[in-house]
Amino acid sequence: CAAQPGQRAASLRRQSALTARFFPMSSDCLDDYHAAPPSPLLALVGMPHLHGALQAAAAAAEPKPRVLSFASDGAYVEAQPVPSGEAANLVLKPGWLHKHTHCIAGAAALLASWDDSTSATGVAAQIGAIRNASGRSRLLLVLVQASGEASPAPPSEERIAALRRACDLEPRSLLVVSADGPPPSLDAASLARGVKVLLEAAAAYYRDEARRARAPK
Repeated sequence: CAAQPGQRAASLRRQSALTARFFPMSSDCLDDYHAAPPSPLLALVGMPHLHGALQAAAAAAEPKPRVLSFASDGAYVEAQPVPSGEAANLVLKPGWLHKHTHCIAGAAALLASWDDSTSATGVAAQIGAIRNASGRSRLLLVLVQASGEASPAPPSEERIAALRRACDLEPRSLLVVSADGPPPSLDAASLARGVKVLLEAAAAYYRDEARRARAPK
């Protein structure tokens, strides 16, 4: 049967009390989030000496993303928020805005050195760990190969295809870039390509999440 007005009002008061208890915020907090310009959250994992150049290239992109940096897949996994069913009836669960704005990246890229000694099994295990911790975040694998006269031959298409299948990635989710060195550094074209693919992946993630949020229950 339909709830009486008094019952509905009491229910709303209980909801407000729970929200204030579990999700403290100022009265204009939601307005602040709404007024902020779009800013995709990206994550870089592995080969941290290359992150600075990628972050600088990302800073010049539009929309301007925020970039998280992790030295290893283990550091990334440890930083992911633990799911909680507490206060499931709230409109916004505790820390929901913070989690989706500052913790869960729309796209996460694993940077891995690529040469004849690279273990496809090891790379696939790292991708698996990131995938398990990321939920629905888009994943990319960036293989970084040394360039120059002493650098190895480009990886064969067969070997790359086998690695992609082992990681369960789409073709567009695996990039092979060259790094000059030592110390290794990415050229402008590789930086621009990497940032472009990351932003496209993040946009696809946020688009899918928006559709999921609007889906009828």
